[in-house]
Amino acid sequence: MKVSRSKTEYMCVNEREGSGTVRLQGEEVKKVLEFKYLGSTVQSNGECGKEVKKRVQAGWNGWKKVSGVLCDQKISARIKGKVYRTVVRPAMLYGLETVSLRKRQESELEVAELKMLRFSLEVTRLDRIRNKYIRGTAHVGRLGDKVRETRLRWFGHVQRRENETEFRNFIVWLEDQKIRHYKIEDRGNLRNIPSSEWPKSFEKYLQDVSCPFGIQERCESIDWLLGLAVRFEYADNVEKYRNCTPAAEVTNATQKPTDPLINLDSNNPDFKAGVMALANLLKIQRHDDYLVMLKAIRILIQERLSPDAIAKASKSKEGLPVALDKHILGFDTGDATLNEAARILRLLHIEELRELQTRINEAIVAVQAIIANPKTDHRLGKCYAMKRFHAAVFQPMKVEQ
Repeated sequence: MKVSRSKTEYMCVNEREGSGTVRLQGEEVKKVLEFKYLGSTVQSNGECGKEVKKRVQAGWNGWKKVSGVLCDQKISARIKGKVYRTVVRPAMLYGLETVSLRKRQESELEVAELKMLRFSLEVTRLDRIRNKYIRGTAHVGRLGDKVRETRLRWFGHVQRRENETEFRNFIVWLEDQKIRHYKIEDRGNLRNIPSSEWPKSFEKYLQDVSCPFGIQERCESIDWLLGLAVRFEYADNVEKYRNCTPAAEVTNATQKPTDPLINLDSNNPDFKAGVMALANLLKIQRHDDYLVMLKAIRILIQERLSPDAIAKASKSKEGLPVALDKHILGFDTGDATLNEAARILRLLHIEELRELQTRINEAIVAVQAIIANPKTDHRLGKCYAMKRFHAAVFQPMKVEQ
């Protein structure tokens, strides 16, 4: 093999003070701070800022190539989303499954992606449409979630393949990204994957993190390290995972039922007589199923006869006195008593109109939630559709006071 002295370069990762130089046949080899390997930029300080900027630029280059399709008003938002996921996003995600992204760099990628989607859907920041509606319209998920998905897919390949190099890369990734037991300058031996001394470094690493399994128990040690990584991940993001809903647990056949009504014998005459007596006392409509009647009785007692409900109902409702003389009726019946009753009916009608207006506003909010559904195919955004709904359905009502 021949090596060119003029073209050869080298880079030191996490270089310590006092490191020497590399010479080739008496000539000093050029030292660089970053190196491009398989399309990805590797920096000597372990950062990935330049690689993220290149991924953003690659995404914009791909977007410009298909901008004629993405900016065409005749093409639906669903098709634009498919084109974007096929052409633009792979260019932005290339090689990121092995890059240590920080939140700031992940945010930089997502900002660039949202700019592309807004340009494609002809929506600006002045339209005040949330990012989740933009993604739902184009059927495009968060880029950060996609990066984590590619990392997990890569980890699945590691699990399915009995490759020593992939296993070592996975251990290094766990230490760099999740566990972080060593300082960066102390990870050199663990990162030296091709070295024949790596098993000794891994065994020492297991001892340092207090792993109860040895190097021979590979599956057990991986499972233990993953558990440690999950624990650290939760400790770093407590607020993020605190409100997560746990997965539904599979109930065993021997588990006791949680509904006390299941154990009742609905065919017992005493049970039927008791339920019927309660229903007659509370004036509940009769039903063929006595369990249904019992559930109705329970709901009524909880909502109407509980201590809180009784205390709330016993509170006197205070209101402002209404001067009927100040309200103009608009017509005269010739009788003062009838005029006063008409004024009262008019005020009650105004109250009903206001209640109707409140319900219409609630209907608008419900329609807005339907329009924001990612399955809805529209191109002009939520604000334009809501303006059309206002114009067609809701007009502000003018009520004479």
